[in-house]
Formats: sequence, C-alpha cells, structure tokens
Amino acid sequence: FQRAALYVADEVFFTGTAAEITPIRSVDRITIGAGRRGEITKRLQEAFFGITSGARPAPNNAPWLTYVNETAQPARLIAATATAPLRANRSNSKKK
Repeated sequence: FQRAALYVADEVFFTGTAAEITPIRSVDRITIGAGRRGEITKRLQEAFFGITSGARPAPNNAPWLTYVNETAQPARLIAATATAPLRANRSNSKKK
C-alpha cells in the first residue's frame, strides 16, 4: 500500500465501530475526489443506517441484529421506551 494511492482515489472512507462509515475529504491537505462524500460512500451509509435503525432488513435476514425491545424496532422508539421507567421512578419518588 502506498500513500499516494489515497491521493488519486475517487473516494476514501473510515469504517469501524466508532467511525461507522465516515467519508474522508482530504489526506495530507490533498482533496480526495470532489472533496465530499462520494456515491459509493453514500450508498454504504444508507444501507448501514437503514439496517441498524430497522428501516430495512439485514442482508439474508441475518440474526445478528437484535433490538433491545423487540416490539419497538425503530431506534427512536427504543430510546423513548428506554426512558419511560425513569419518568415512572421520578413520579413515584415524589409521592413518598
């Protein structure tokens, strides 16, 4: 692998647990491609976030995507149900 290969690439992106799929706009102050997210990165991000949010099924119905609350599949519903017990506990503590 030569660093110069990055300079002439049409697209470059990070991928990993923390980075998810993040486009790289420049390397060593050299603009990569058009200097913005490319079409391949866009398609990968759409697929990734669609699967992890529950908007689309995992490839081949893979069993590795397990929701915290099986009845509330979209991420925003999971967040809402996760905070519900906190609200209930706060109202109960005021009564005591």
